[in-house]
Amino acid sequence: MSEKLVYDLLTKINNPAEQLIAMPSIKAAMEFRRGQYELNIRQWASVLGMSPSHYSEFLHGKVRLPYQAACRAYVVGVSADILLQITNR
Repeated sequence: MSEKLVYDLLTKINNPAEQLIAMPSIKAAMEFRRGQYELNIRQWASVLGMSPSHYSEFLHGKVRLPYQAACRAYVVGVSADILLQITNR
């Protein structure tokens, strides 16, 4: 690899505005973590302190993730960057 190519790649990796990989959505991250724990929706909603129907509404975009549920999601391993959807724009 040429030095210029390595420099360009490192610049893109270190510059959030030009990241090579897009950050997953909150919904995708929540479902990924649920799968990692091998929980069904009812069990996962209970972990988050939500009713299964409210969690389903969140998954379908009808309601936002409640603050307390986001805090609990962070405790069980969902990244804070994803939960907050931090961007540098």
